[in-house]
Amino acid sequence: MTNIIVLVDEAHRTQEGGLGEKMRWALPNAHFYGLTGTPISGIDRNTFKLFGAEEDPGRYMSRYSYKQSIRDGATNPVKFEPRLAELRVDRDAINEEFEQLATENDLDEEEKAALSRRAGKLAIMLKSPRRMAAVSNDIVEHFTSHVMPKKMKGMVVVYDREACVQMYYLPVKSSVLMRLKWL
Repeated sequence: MTNIIVLVDEAHRTQEGGLGEKMRWALPNAHFYGLTGTPISGIDRNTFKLFGAEEDPGRYMSRYSYKQSIRDGATNPVKFEPRLAELRVDRDAINEEFEQLATENDLDEEEKAALSRRAGKLAIMLKSPRRMAAVSNDIVEHFTSHVMPKKMKGMVVVYDREACVQMYYLPVKSSVLMRLKWL
């Protein structure tokens, strides 16, 4: 019999690797209880298998749903609203600019093909400075007219890390978009 209880917060992060193994080795008779809001259910990492109640088919010990958390006031409801900045492609203008660029830089056919493949990627179009500025302006307009008046908060999700950095370093930063004291 043991009188050691171990409560592990963020169990999905710490208990599957070396730290968890060392804790179990050091406390072989302890009862471990894992707490997590984001359990992992994979082949190599499985929070349910490691901490779950064997008598429960889903191996949960306790369930606390998002809806219950909202009812309790522990979580604010999340409203997801995709905001789309138009992405127009003027093929004639692009082709004209491309040919001018190729001529100015004396590109051969192979170099032109490589440049065309790279320039045609969606990520490049999504992260064009003009589009990023339009996205930033849309965020500011939407936030100031819909979010701030309701005393709510917002979160911006962008394409990738590079887009995040690019958004931060836009030439004209908005105080609404870049208030670092919110972080």
